[in-house]
Amino acid sequence: MIFVEKLKEISISVFPIIVLVLLLHFTGFFITVAEPDVQVLTVQVAAVVASIPPHVLVMMIAAGVGLFVAMALGRIILQTSYRLLLILFYALVFVCAAFTDPSFLGIGFDAGGAITGPMTVPFIMALGVGVTTAGAGGRSSPSPLKQIVFP
Repeated sequence: MIFVEKLKEISISVFPIIVLVLLLHFTGFFITVAEPDVQVLTVQVAAVVASIPPHVLVMMIAAGVGLFVAMALGRIILQTSYRLLLILFYALVFVCAAFTDPSFLGIGFDAGGAITGPMTVPFIMALGVGVTTAGAGGRSSPSPLKQIVFP
């Protein structure tokens, strides 16, 4: 939590919001690359499906996690409806699943389970709590981070 608090003090006053979004994207990316469960999944997938190189699968999973960590920050800043985002992204998942080869659906859903390992979840939860606390100024009221970013 100390890392997030220091990041808050420095980032909100010094960096533009795009830098903060990119920083959180790369944080989510590298945490996922270091996740041991993702490494195990890629080895198992490579043993079954030789057409997917393990390093490519790790990078794709990490890019997805990084993208959604950055989008979560955007959601907090813009105070977008959580329900709306869930509906939109689940609809996107089901549309993509309709056009995907069935042999890849299991890999996709297993990848979603693999990222909930011992490294990814604590880091992302700490980032979320830290960003939310930074925006609320330590209060439980709605985030004034929007007014800081978009005066």
